[in-house]
Amino acid sequence: MLERADFITVHLPKTPETTGMIGAEQFALMKPTAYVVNVARGGLIDEQALYTALTTGEIAGASLDVFTSEP
Repeated sequence: MLERADFITVHLPKTPETTGMIGAEQFALMKPTAYVVNVARGGLIDEQALYTALTTGEIAGASLDVFTSEP
């Protein structure tokens, strides 16, 4: 799915199994035109890996309304 999707949306609870479930390995599979949207819980996406994927052009964009540490 990650290789083909234009948008990846996350809608999961935060558990030990889902924490960090989208990281560098998953971003590497995505198209450079893909967007990631997390409207679930902070910590499900590895924020450092997301930053790297965005700044290197590995993915096109992201939208988060939650973070591991809320501002």
